[in-house]
Amino acid sequence: TKDRPGDKATAEIVITAPDHLTAVSNGVLDGTFDNGDGTLTTSWSTDHQIATYLIAIYVSEYVNFNEVCVTDASGPIDIMNWVYPHHEDAAREDFSITCDMMEFMEDLAGPYPFADEKYGHAEFMNMNTGAMEHQTITGYGHDLIIGNHAYDRIVLHELAHMWYGDSLTPLSWKDIWLNEGFATYCESLWFEHINGMEGHSGYWGRMGLLRSGVDWEGYTPVYDPFPNILDRTVYDKGAWILHMLRGRMSLVDGDDSDFFALLHDWADSDARRESTVTTEDFIAMASDYAGEDLEGFFWPYLIENSLPHLSIRTLASDGPNGAGTRAEILVTDTGGVAFDNLYPVRIVTEAGEEWRTIRVNGFTATETWEFLSPVVSVELDPQGWVAWSANPVPATRLSIVSTGPNPSNGDVTVAFRLDDTADVSLEVYDLRGRLVNRLDAGTVVGSLVDDLE
Repeated sequence: TKDRPGDKATAEIVITAPDHLTAVSNGVLDGTFDNGDGTLTTSWSTDHQIATYLIAIYVSEYVNFNEVCVTDASGPIDIMNWVYPHHEDAAREDFSITCDMMEFMEDLAGPYPFADEKYGHAEFMNMNTGAMEHQTITGYGHDLIIGNHAYDRIVLHELAHMWYGDSLTPLSWKDIWLNEGFATYCESLWFEHINGMEGHSGYWGRMGLLRSGVDWEGYTPVYDPFPNILDRTVYDKGAWILHMLRGRMSLVDGDDSDFFALLHDWADSDARRESTVTTEDFIAMASDYAGEDLEGFFWPYLIENSLPHLSIRTLASDGPNGAGTRAEILVTDTGGVAFDNLYPVRIVTEAGEEWRTIRVNGFTATETWEFLSPVVSVELDPQGWVAWSANPVPATRLSIVSTGPNPSNGDVTVAFRLDDTADVSLEVYDLRGRLVNRLDAGTVVGSLVDDLE
């Protein structure tokens, strides 16, 4: 074989082993021949294109149990499982959810690509809790089988790979996030499917766990993560890139149907099924579905080992609709990388909640919005749709908004903005540097525009 993922072919796997053992591999069982010498020769084959790293041989003392999963998209699919005898009861319970997951994945990504062959699991020993998405027959670590569904996310993850990784295979290892990021994100979508969006066991809880206090600063990049191609960052940050894409595509009207149409079309299109794909392919397709060029969004998150570092200033001030009806937001990215993001902004007024967006493309962005009621609070990305880190901003005591009239032979009004409550005084000097006048304003409450005359 050629050890690169883009070289796919059909395969026949012929295994000769002691006759008290069971030999399992990809595809369908063609037959078993008794050699008469205490060995059996077992032949498996697949007519579907397969990358060589997805070919597997399992030989052990197995018990086998099967079910037929009938789905709307594919009809009957053979679900076949080979496990150690002492794990049979626990495995029957843990794998009982596979058909439900198959229907979920077909809704998400299209018909199961290998419905005419099988899907299933084969237990193995050499990795305690690992699993591997060998095409049609996932390898499942023995410590994962405990009979209480504690590892349902792994069952789902490996099944998701049948679409994202096995049918659609990366052209090179640079693109491995198209496997692992997608399968990891499918875990969160499964959590959303069974538990909803909220709570520890819902979608948001799962996405929060994928960060777990780590911002991936200094870790391997998601794209081309050589030599650590299976670094955890590829899985978790890769999933977060899809999460951010979902948020970005639904910001305008709160409708994420285009995002899910993208995931389905990406996996199920005749042009890609059982083929090889690249990151550039996905970015181009996502841009088409989003109606904008997403190169500037994707690549910084894919190749940089940093995140946006945002300093945020917000202000409620007087507007044409009355006191406090104007909201201003200033966002500065101090990280030095030009991340192109749309951030949702939640504005709470005395009349209720409203949402706006601000685009930050590298450095500084400002927006000013007018409302009919006084503004109570302004928050950037309160739900966490974008991966960024807060960079605390030192308080700016005072900034001049305007002076006028100018020129003047009499009274002058100085309008100023104060971020924090403080004692304020105004000193006026002439051109020779001599103090002409001083006015004490006393204690002024921050986040207001005030006047001194």
